[in-house]
Amino acid sequence: RDQPRSRGLGDVYKRQNAVDERNRLMTDGALRTVLDVLNDLAADVGCVQEALRAMRFLARGSRERIRAFAAQRAAELAVSALQRHVGRAGVERWACGALLALAWDDVGRAKCSAAGGVEAVVDTLRRRCAGGPVELVDHACSALKNMAGSDAANKAKAGVAGAVGAVVDVLRRYTATGPTSLVTVACGALWSLTSSNADNKVRCGAAGGVEALVAVLSRHSVDGPADVLEEACGALKNLTIGDNANVNRSGAVGGVEALVDVLRRHCANGPATMLGQAAGALWSIISDHDENKTKCGAAGGVQVVVDVLRGYAGGPTKTLEQACGALKNLLISHDVNRGRCSAAGGVEAMVVVLRRHGVGGPVALVGQACGAIWSMTSNHTSNKGRVGSAGGVEVLVGVLKSRCETGTTWLLEQACGAIWTVAGGHESNKEKFRAAGAKDVLNQVIRTHPGASRVLANARGALRQL
Repeated sequence: RDQPRSRGLGDVYKRQNAVDERNRLMTDGALRTVLDVLNDLAADVGCVQEALRAMRFLARGSRERIRAFAAQRAAELAVSALQRHVGRAGVERWACGALLALAWDDVGRAKCSAAGGVEAVVDTLRRRCAGGPVELVDHACSALKNMAGSDAANKAKAGVAGAVGAVVDVLRRYTATGPTSLVTVACGALWSLTSSNADNKVRCGAAGGVEALVAVLSRHSVDGPADVLEEACGALKNLTIGDNANVNRSGAVGGVEALVDVLRRHCANGPATMLGQAAGALWSIISDHDENKTKCGAAGGVQVVVDVLRGYAGGPTKTLEQACGALKNLLISHDVNRGRCSAAGGVEAMVVVLRRHGVGGPVALVGQACGAIWSMTSNHTSNKGRVGSAGGVEVLVGVLKSRCETGTTWLLEQACGAIWTVAGGHESNKEKFRAAGAKDVLNQVIRTHPGASRVLANARGALRQL
């Protein structure tokens, strides 16, 4: 206490450096010990198991340690142990655990792939998915999830090796009985494996993955937990993006109703990320699919999506984007759903979203919100009037004015389309648009984007109405 403050803080800094150095030396020593054991082909099975377990926990969440292990052939040693000790559940569990830890980092992931880690883990999962033990299956699914990650080559390898079918088998085996943590990890593995991989989407659909994911949603929609719902919704969304067969399957096995039920039960206080994935999955399943739109509307889907918009109008923006996209697609060429939207207060909710985010918000969100207003007012006089009464005319003009020079052509197309339909055949709204300066802004858009044919068509169409 008697020392000057700077000297006291300096002593604290020196002591902390000493502690950090001791920790580094201890970690380096542990790393060498682990690698020595794994390099010893004559090592006792118990020692190998504990070495792999130590690698799992030493590498977890630390890029520095992962890369230190990767530089010393750790991935190759873990794969070798997995292949040499087939049938030894403890070794298999912690070898998969070590690989999942190493694959958390891009460098470690590449080393795992080069060592044959993807194929080795898939082989283990295919043998163990039915009989467990549960902890081993969990680690294998987690390792696949991490190794697939954003690595297109690993996703392809895993698909060819049979990973998708094996993970679907895990869901089929454990959804009803748990543990929930394993179901969550398996859904996450499917989400990762099918992201931007058309072949794995086809494999998953053929293996019964859509049905398995819908079963997860039905089993856990009441009490969650939220993370299993989020992973299942994310996986179902990925499965159905750009895959008509899986969209059809989802509708046939109750996927639309299951997603609506999740949103209904959790829209008031559920995590925003989970609601965003559920809305995104609904968006994907109803896109260009009249039957699924009708099912969604009949199940109350319009109301629950509007409830999400109302409850999360302030953000996060990604959740709002997914909900706006879902509502937009629900209303395209569907008069009954437009009427439901009006009754649910969807027009006013969308205007609030645009008022809050239209000027400075993300392009994807603002474009989807403008597109939703375009969709809900197309051939619907009542909704046009609601937009005008809620102040939506001025909001749309403000969006276009703020984005007319710097916005993407897609966003401008959506905004001009919304102005066109909101003004069309509605004299009161036309007057409001003129008073807000819409004609000048639309002409500026035309001058600024002479080569954007869709933008020009919508801007000129809007001008004709004014």
